[in-house]
Amino acid sequence: MLESIRTAIDSRAGLVRRVQGELIGHLDGLDGRTVTGWAYDPTDPDGSVELEILDGDGLIARVVANRLRADLEMAGIGDGRHGFELRLARPLSPHVRHELRVRRVGDGHELPGSPLAIDAVDRKSVLTNVRRAVETATEQTADLDALLDTYLDGIDRIRRLRATQATGSAVVASKAPKQALILTGKLPRRGRDDGLLSHIAALRSLGWAVEVLAADELAMGDDAVSALKAWGVMCHRAPMVASAEELLRRKRDMFGLVYLS
Repeated sequence: MLESIRTAIDSRAGLVRRVQGELIGHLDGLDGRTVTGWAYDPTDPDGSVELEILDGDGLIARVVANRLRADLEMAGIGDGRHGFELRLARPLSPHVRHELRVRRVGDGHELPGSPLAIDAVDRKSVLTNVRRAVETATEQTADLDALLDTYLDGIDRIRRLRATQATGSAVVASKAPKQALILTGKLPRRGRDDGLLSHIAALRSLGWAVEVLAADELAMGDDAVSALKAWGVMCHRAPMVASAEELLRRKRDMFGLVYLS
């Protein structure tokens, strides 16, 4: 429908639309959140192909195939600037089936390799793979550290999501890019640490997402934790975190402010 409207407008304006020529290229695939591939029109060697990427029938984005790729340059395909790379704004849900399609804007000609079917992942199989990865982990320190960092990062994401669901603070979690960390010995409590609690409230009112680590009470759970969570404040606890040093190493460069109390 959109193309027919464009054609009518061009006709009224006296514009002559160039007939699009042959399309060669390939949809290489999806790596994490990035869709990659290349597209080239031999009849227009100096031009760049405009593509649209769809998930089923839903348009995700448009992209121009004008990135330099050494493999295309070495193969003598134009000047080599015919690659494309699109990072999705949000990852595709692994729990539903997807059909990625990449086609040329204008005539809908699809790239070889399109559509790309991505089957849904069974939740039970994911947990099985996680357990298997832990059981078969090597004894190499670097490998174990990388595995630990990956899982701890995932735990952080899950705990933040759970805290958001429990407190209804989705707006703060999604829209506050600034993160503040409160490092203290004991969890702040009403009547004893009203000054620190007022500072936490002030930070949140200024748009900061606040996290707290109480080094002397990592393994303790009481009403102080519940009160902070009710505010939408994340409390880092054992066994997820063993020390302040570990947390700062795992989340390096993520905190815009670290408050020592």
